[in-house]
Amino acid sequence: MHHNAQRPSFRLATLALAAALVGSAACLPVQAQSLEATRAAAKRALQSNPEVTSRLNAYLGKIEAQTAAAAGYKPRLDLNADAGQDRSQNRGVTGWQNINRGGAGLTLTQVLWDGLATRDQVTRAGHDRMGRWFDLVETSEQTALEATRAVYDVQRLRKLVALAEDNLVQHQQAAAKLEQRVKAGVGRGVDLDQARARLALAEANRDTELSNLHDVAARYQRIVGDMPAADMGAVELLKTGLPTSADEAVQQALSRSAAIAAGIEGVRAARASQAAAKSALHPQVSARASVAGGRNLGGVDGRKADASMELLLNWNLYNGGADSARVREQQAAVKQAMDLRDKACRDVRQTTLVAYNDANKLSTQLTTLGRNSAAIERARDAYRQQFDIGQRSLLDLLNAENEAYTARRSLTNAVYDRAIAYARTLAAVTQLNVQLGIARDTLPADGANWTAGGDAAGRCPATPVDVTPLRSGADPSLPMAAAAAAAATAPAPAAATVPPAYAPLNFPAPASAGAGAGAAALPMTAQERAERERSERPERSASTAAASATVANRVQNWARSWRNRDAAGLTGFYAPGYKGSATSPAAWALQQKRQLAGKGELDMEIEDVSVKELASGQVESRFLQSMTTANGIEVHNMAQTWQQVGGQWRIVRERKL
Repeated sequence: MHHNAQRPSFRLATLALAAALVGSAACLPVQAQSLEATRAAAKRALQSNPEVTSRLNAYLGKIEAQTAAAAGYKPRLDLNADAGQDRSQNRGVTGWQNINRGGAGLTLTQVLWDGLATRDQVTRAGHDRMGRWFDLVETSEQTALEATRAVYDVQRLRKLVALAEDNLVQHQQAAAKLEQRVKAGVGRGVDLDQARARLALAEANRDTELSNLHDVAARYQRIVGDMPAADMGAVELLKTGLPTSADEAVQQALSRSAAIAAGIEGVRAARASQAAAKSALHPQVSARASVAGGRNLGGVDGRKADASMELLLNWNLYNGGADSARVREQQAAVKQAMDLRDKACRDVRQTTLVAYNDANKLSTQLTTLGRNSAAIERARDAYRQQFDIGQRSLLDLLNAENEAYTARRSLTNAVYDRAIAYARTLAAVTQLNVQLGIARDTLPADGANWTAGGDAAGRCPATPVDVTPLRSGADPSLPMAAAAAAAATAPAPAAATVPPAYAPLNFPAPASAGAGAGAAALPMTAQERAERERSERPERSASTAAASATVANRVQNWARSWRNRDAAGLTGFYAPGYKGSATSPAAWALQQKRQLAGKGELDMEIEDVSVKELASGQVESRFLQSMTTANGIEVHNMAQTWQQVGGQWRIVRERKL
């Protein structure tokens, strides 16, 4: 690679690089950004990557599996033929009789009732097919992300190699100049040794970057299938379609994620398998018609033709309990599928929040890194001039060169890290292929009207991460030393009034006044903490405590109404006019009545009930709710707001946490 060794040209090039990276909103020089390199790599990867094609073949296989399952609705036609010799000895007949027989026949069998096994198997196969389709969509999105990352990494390492070679040129020039001084008798040999040591380090850095470039090129080849082009242009940012907030990012990810949808289809397939397992407990009824012709059919002398029609019933009454065990096995499989669905949801939520936060963080850091790089460049140029006139030592100059190289390297990495963070965010909300202009029509069409319905993940709320409680509380505008001093001299804060139900568990208690200086603070038990809080809160009236106890009892009675399917009793726990998420109070009451009146399985258990008083005079209850229905088990953290209405505590708000 050719490099200009003249300092002014290199300085201008470096300043131009810094300005290009941080001077505009996109951190790019003015140029047309067609995304062609990234789009072409992603499209090529989707066409040839074995991981994508394996998911496609898995999906196509499930289509055929569903067709095979649906064959159970159709009749079965069998052709049978036989030829042989029967030898028999009959009473009253001397000796053996030999009969040569032969014939052919057709048997038509139609299953009339199989306990709905065929229907459930078709349903299971359909959900398996949709699960593999969502796997294909997710793999396509992730493959496009990996291809985009491969493009950025190749571009990044090419720039880092160029920076390392430029840094090597600067050290070569410094070492050559110092060698001339030593030969002229105006320089010290130890300075030359130090310059040669830094030169060797610069060569090692260049070799390391070349090795890294080789590795990312090999990775590009694995993902895309081809070697990267010689000229891949400048970095191309994917900013269109990005969420505007962490809340929006999480909402979009959880509603669009193909990984979560595949998990939901896994739950539905397991549920259908459970229903199919129950069919073994039912009788099987089928109709059969057969016709045959030949010679001595069935070994009967002289029979030439035979025809029959019959109804067959088979009911296995006992086989060691295997059928019931298989039903219980499938029940456990349903719960496992729910666990995997919720895990997929949590993984998607984490990936989305981390990618979105990285994009925001790096956007902020780029400006700082740009200022840092420009300032170090100016200082390095000043050190060069001062070194030439003897005002700076060689060590100062070499340190400045290394700082300038490190700053340029950090700036370049931040630019590409931010570009990758944008792509990761788009992939997390299943929009990367859309923004790359790669249409979904490259995939098989399926799932046009798919919805999660009531099978959405139950243990994965769409809430972003709030790091406020994790901060130390120091004023970020103060220097660290001043903040530490302020914290050391600040008076101790007053004890907060915290209801017992929300107090942290096993929090260290302060040592008593009579304890020695070296006495350790022991954690309080729950009973000790409650006693202490009662003593520290004399203002809490008996009526308030009674209200909390009443609401806690009402919560238990509310859950009991659910378990007893008592629709009238349940609605009595809610304030007049309550409508929840329904369009009207009447519509909400009808929903509850229908759900409780159903014949399917329905059970509710609540745990970890806690109650606290609100400043508004209302009372809030929180608990862990486990709802069991015919569709499986759903677990939610719930919160209810209670208010006195007509002398009774009633629910005015209910929500999942």
